[in-house]
Amino acid sequence: MAPTKKASTTEMTDTLWKTLLDECCQRAEDGPLNQEHTAHGYDHWERVRTAGMMLAYMEGGSPKISQAFAWLHDCCRENEVHDPRHGRRAALFAQTLRTRGILRVTDDEWETLKEALTDHNGGRTHPDIDVACCWDADRLDLGRVHITPEMRFMSTATGIGIVEQMNRLDPR
Repeated sequence: MAPTKKASTTEMTDTLWKTLLDECCQRAEDGPLNQEHTAHGYDHWERVRTAGMMLAYMEGGSPKISQAFAWLHDCCRENEVHDPRHGRRAALFAQTLRTRGILRVTDDEWETLKEALTDHNGGRTHPDIDVACCWDADRLDLGRVHITPEMRFMSTATGIGIVEQMNRLDPR
């Protein structure tokens, strides 16, 4: 009989990923905005997840951090327009999920994810590749709210290249 691999305390299983997504959706539905299907809701989270995973692959970042960020970053918004503290609330929510054992990350991964969540709407770039992939993935989906991403706000070479190509195709 072959030995079975025991999951580490920081490994995210398929069941834990599903539970994390369910918790984020529930938080979005229960929040004051009831925003699961808004511009900052589930469809946006999935586009950010796809872009974040691609950026992490291309840039050598962590797909785990990108995926967790995608589902968490906007789930605590209180309105669709101006909510500068939503990233901080998302980080606090993520901490509760980590405490409950749903979000399994190392201490270093946690510090990176917490920073990405807390400051993602600050309009700056970041030198850490994992934070950079998260922020660029979110910014690449700005078209959903009729904003064209700007190269000066992109942190990764891949993100800059994508925005450059977008500008060539639609130079407005």
